[in-house]
Amino acid sequence: MRRLAIVLLAASLAVAALPSCDGRAGGRGEPPPRFNGIDERKVFYAIGMHFMGKGYGPWHLITDKDIPYTDIAFVYSGDLAEGYPEDVLVAFPSGTTLRMIENLNWLIEHDGIDLEPYGLEYPVTVEDIVDRWEGVCELVFEGIGRSDYQFLIQP
Repeated sequence: MRRLAIVLLAASLAVAALPSCDGRAGGRGEPPPRFNGIDERKVFYAIGMHFMGKGYGPWHLITDKDIPYTDIAFVYSGDLAEGYPEDVLVAFPSGTTLRMIENLNWLIEHDGIDLEPYGLEYPVTVEDIVDRWEGVCELVFEGIGRSDYQFLIQP
């Protein structure tokens, strides 16, 4: 129970600190800081969308500044995580990520959200969250709002 509370608190803090997906940290116009050379937006997208990495979660980038990664590559599944250079953190959708996609599609249909400004079409798919991650990032973390984000992560 304590571990679950710690994980939920860490996720909440990460979401609260999410930068703007257009590259402005906190929406204030300054360039985004880097985590070991990795674009901050990719780090927070991987965390906020509950991606997993091979044997770890991307949130290690937040707590361990000695990790030598220089980029994050999003892939469709853990089976596709092989063959990348050692300095690339390979992130793939978790079960929670897949549930978030289902909830996002319900929200899009229920609220009549226009996906065109995000370069997306209904329904949002695993391919979208990997190949069009910037559009999904903008939709989820800027377009739908924080209260609807909480809906996305519900079981």
